[in-house]
Amino acid sequence: MAARHEMDQVDADWAGTAPVRFDSSVEIDASPEVVFDVLVDADALPRWAKVVRHARWTTGEPHGVGSERTVQMVAGLTGYEKFLVWERGERLVFRFDASSSTALSAFLEDYRIEPTSRGCRLTWITAMAPKNPVARLGVAVGRPVVGLTLQRFVDAIPRVVADRA
Repeated sequence: MAARHEMDQVDADWAGTAPVRFDSSVEIDASPEVVFDVLVDADALPRWAKVVRHARWTTGEPHGVGSERTVQMVAGLTGYEKFLVWERGERLVFRFDASSSTALSAFLEDYRIEPTSRGCRLTWITAMAPKNPVARLGVAVGRPVVGLTLQRFVDAIPRVVADRA
């Protein structure tokens, strides 16, 4: 079992004041509800977020606010997620309550879905707080690559949505 390091219990709106924030957006030719369903599908997650190897719900159905999921990622990293907002077709927010890494003191993802004339626009906000000087330097130096990688992940979601249809 991966080590578990507790993280700050930030609230759903923390991304607005987080020390590090990335915004990625994509237009999707599908309803907001279909996109939301793909975002909460643990089996679909590795298909668009290539850093994820496996995700599993650790709380029973129905899933919603307070649900928890464990995500296994590359390099042996594990994230222990807790869902803070669950508004089907509109907004989904989770934070890491804990991680196998000590690099971050807080981590949160906020997905916002807005209807458009052709489907919807998904905006994915990734927010984090590096915990120490080495992590702050790593985030600062790697910021362009991380931003590009996150945008590539979100750009893959329309294909996953289309495969579901």
